[in-house]
Amino acid sequence: MSSSESFESYSTPNLFSAYSKNYFRSITFNNALSLEFPEIAPAGSISRWCFDLDIPGSAVATVILPSEVALHSDDLQPIIQQMEDAFSKGARSVSIEAIINGQPISRTYHFTKIRLFTEINNFHPKILYARRIYEFVSTTLPISRTAAMKFLSLSITQHIRGFHITEFPLWKLGCLLDENWVEEDVLNGMAELLYF
Repeated sequence: MSSSESFESYSTPNLFSAYSKNYFRSITFNNALSLEFPEIAPAGSISRWCFDLDIPGSAVATVILPSEVALHSDDLQPIIQQMEDAFSKGARSVSIEAIINGQPISRTYHFTKIRLFTEINNFHPKILYARRIYEFVSTTLPISRTAAMKFLSLSITQHIRGFHITEFPLWKLGCLLDENWVEEDVLNGMAELLYF
């Protein structure tokens, strides 16, 4: 590692790592349905942690392994808040003791793995909404199969076209599911148009 390497470049996961920001940007509604999304440990799972000078290179320390449980964002928050300062003082990893699925673990994670855990937490609700949208579009929405397949092949993070003032990603459409007032507002709007 270069002594002049920045914290940002050191702690940013590889673009092609599973569960990185880039990875999630490529997830379509079709992918979201079959995505093996890691379980997230309950908040309070970490019992102790401290920064370390070691630069771990093992898979356990740097990437999300199959069936691995991600640490909860509430537990990661204090680590993330102090990570950059710790990096400036020479730290390159964090040693963590936690209880995962009733079993004590003691691991040292590279800063990139902490970022991957954060991305998993950040994208968890987005994936859940994307799965609900998939279900709605493929079973309930009265559109052609061709139109449905075209929609379901879009990235869940793609912005809805026409919303120029705000960036409104497609996965947020899941917020509208089970909302009856939306249908009422549409009907009221149509009624007003017919009236005038």
